[in-house]
Amino acid sequence: MKKTQKLMLVVLFGLTYTLQAQEKRSIANFQLGIAGTVEGTSVKTPAIYGSYEYFPWNNLSIGGLIGYSTLNIKIENAFGDDIDNDSSNFIAGGLMNYYFYQDEKLEFYSHIALGYASGLTASLFYEFGAGGRYKISEYLHLNSEIGIGLSLLKVGVAFNL
Repeated sequence: MKKTQKLMLVVLFGLTYTLQAQEKRSIANFQLGIAGTVEGTSVKTPAIYGSYEYFPWNNLSIGGLIGYSTLNIKIENAFGDDIDNDSSNFIAGGLMNYYFYQDEKLEFYSHIALGYASGLTASLFYEFGAGGRYKISEYLHLNSEIGIGLSLLKVGVAFNL
């Protein structure tokens, strides 16, 4: 038992030391989403998203995601007529990006997000895909993501904080 505790303490110390030795950075993203589904319902475009990423390691970021979209819901009434109805949808969740390519101007990453959607019926949402950033200046990037989930395509800007 004591050997296990000592080993865990050494691993924890090593991980903490490694995290402190790395240059930390964080990014704020603002994006517009095109197409997608939440709760099996089509998302009207454009959807608006904001996210924050913190880099504990150079190639991995974790953070949070918030957004707003309008869901287009088709309901069949008692007479058999289809009725279009729009419903507000707020989302909040966590995200994780793995950066598999980084240089001075470009970054490419895989993306996964999971969270809560407050649409017609409250439910969990998921999203996964890939994205990239092009560095315009030291603090400003153009950003794009493609994937399955909230939006098929997101475009926007990112800021180094």
